[in-house]
Amino acid sequence: MIPDLQGLEHIRSGLLVDILPSCHIGVKLYWHRWSLKSKLLDDFSRSIVKNGVIC
Repeated sequence: MIPDLQGLEHIRSGLLVDILPSCHIGVKLYWHRWSLKSKLLDDFSRSIVKNGVIC
C-alpha cells in the first residue's frame, strides 16, 4: 500500500499497477503541534482543522 501522492507518478508511468482501484482504505489523521506562542502556527492550525475533510 502506498499513498496516492507518493504512488501516482509511478502508476502513470506503469512502474506500479493498481490491482484494486475501487478499494480505498480510510486512515484517521490527527493534528499535533508544539505548544508555542505563534500567530502563524495558530492560524495554520485553525486552517488545517477547519478545512480537513472526510472523503
